[in-house]
Amino acid sequence: MLNQINKLDIVLVSHYLMIFPIYTIAKMRNKKLIFLFHGTKSSLIKKISDIDSRKFMIILLERLAILLSSSIVVPSLFARDYVNSLINPLGKLKRFYIVPNYVDDEFFRIYSKKSLIAVKKKLNISLEDKIILYSGRIVENKGLEELIVAFNTFLSAKENLRIVIAYPESSSNLNLLNQLKIKIRDLGISNSVIFITNLRIPDLIKIYKISNLIVLFSKLEMAPLVLIEALASGTPCIATKVGNAEEILSKVDKKLILTGKLVPNIVNKFEYFFSLPKININLLKKRSRIVAKRYSGLKSAILFTQILDSSLI
Repeated sequence: MLNQINKLDIVLVSHYLMIFPIYTIAKMRNKKLIFLFHGTKSSLIKKISDIDSRKFMIILLERLAILLSSSIVVPSLFARDYVNSLINPLGKLKRFYIVPNYVDDEFFRIYSKKSLIAVKKKLNISLEDKIILYSGRIVENKGLEELIVAFNTFLSAKENLRIVIAYPESSSNLNLLNQLKIKIRDLGISNSVIFITNLRIPDLIKIYKISNLIVLFSKLEMAPLVLIEALASGTPCIATKVGNAEEILSKVDKKLILTGKLVPNIVNKFEYFFSLPKININLLKKRSRIVAKRYSGLKSAILFTQILDSSLI
């Protein structure tokens, strides 16, 4: 392996911790190191007392990894500015490249009405029920507690409504999950909330398809993949102004962008969306798929290839 190092021109790293072993090998230190940055591993810090020793080490190591990289590839303008803010004023010395996330073609697939009805039946959801979907990890700063509170408020005016929370168990905070379940029980809405875990991609896509609305209430994202997956599925999405969400949703419907105080505004967005006539919903679905098509794998691959070529010059 060490004999092959001289043949390397570029080293690609997608996790900040993997940058440090590279620097233990003398022959690797003069190679061009490109850090593929897709999100921070540290959590949002609201006050100094929130910082414990583990969080401090992650914050420190992430910044050091960025400084040791020759170039940084990010998925959005927001991500570039965010990474810059982590290492200012030294960010001016770094080369940044933007390669947008892309959505898999499978999300554009059209399923038969019969197969989607079968999914609803399997989840014990009535055909008349409308579905709000959250898809992602159950961790802090995803706005999940606010989502549950807002859903409970809105549910009183909309009885035929269910919320589905699809999450990967291995990367989720199980303590937070238990807290959410207790909150749901105390609010008396357990029959309206469905938790699904560890879905295979084909099954997840069908959940996207049967949903009426997908929500993303994170407090920090770089370029949320769930957003373009939702739009490719033809399912409108309400999202906070994080990452490139505003840039994307402004092309679908600016009223789907969440700003201001979280819970009251979530309720307002639910009221707006679920009061739209069917013709407007169909227009949103069509516009969503058109916008999602701009995020193709081929486009991202071409941009990435150009970055590698320019790095060899």
